[in-house]
Amino acid sequence: LEKEPARRYPSAAALADDGPKIAMVAEELCIGCCRCSKVCPTDAIIGAAKQIHNVFREACTGCSSCIEKCPTEALVMKPVPV
Repeated sequence: LEKEPARRYPSAAALADDGPKIAMVAEELCIGCCRCSKVCPTDAIIGAAKQIHNVFREACTGCSSCIEKCPTEALVMKPVPV
């Protein structure tokens, strides 16, 4: 049997009102500054400098650290897709 990876749980803030949330990148606003990826505690944000970044949703815990660091407001918290 193959062992499943440990499931990370969203923070209490991410559970407010409409369930758990994860970060999503608004591609038209991302300037590839890498500030978000540097503060992500789970390395859920991937992308090279000056390139549009993406969030690996299985790794995002919904902590919203990236939201606070983004200078262009390219990151938003969205409900976890089912």
